[in-house]
Amino acid sequence: MSDNKRLLKSSYEYMNRLNLVFYFLIGIPLTLFCVIYLGFEKRGGLHNTTAGSYDPLLHLILPLLMAFGLIAAYISHRRQQKKVVPQAALQHKMQVFYHLSVARYGLLLAASLLPVIGLYLTGEKLFAGLYAIALVFFSISRPTLRRFIKDLKLDKEQQEKFIHSQNLNEP
Repeated sequence: MSDNKRLLKSSYEYMNRLNLVFYFLIGIPLTLFCVIYLGFEKRGGLHNTTAGSYDPLLHLILPLLMAFGLIAAYISHRRQQKKVVPQAALQHKMQVFYHLSVARYGLLLAASLLPVIGLYLTGEKLFAGLYAIALVFFSISRPTLRRFIKDLKLDKEQQEKFIHSQNLNEP
């Protein structure tokens, strides 16, 4: 419980913590991708997918799982945020948004790791392109003040309190 109190002390600390989680989770597959990509560049670069190298398990299942993960991240986030009661206290909305965001980032992390795994196993340009698509979707979900206010439909009083970083533990 003390962790939640610290989390909810000010909007600056709240957004800072959420951004740190976001950047840490987006950095995991990005780092792996860079290491794998540079390894293939040392050995002549990535190659195209050919009829002889086509493997249905890798070339069909991994992209479908990635697409499913990207779609599931957004659909589940939207469904869960609609369950937030508009009259709820700001602190409660902040806790819900934090947990929803971390859950979405987890799904996006899993979805973006799949093309990295495909790249590692095959060294094909297809998986580098799929990773770029996953990275764009992950980047779009970066936490911002505007997204927080819009997603949780804060009233004017809650918006002012959050934007001006007043003490959020006061009623």
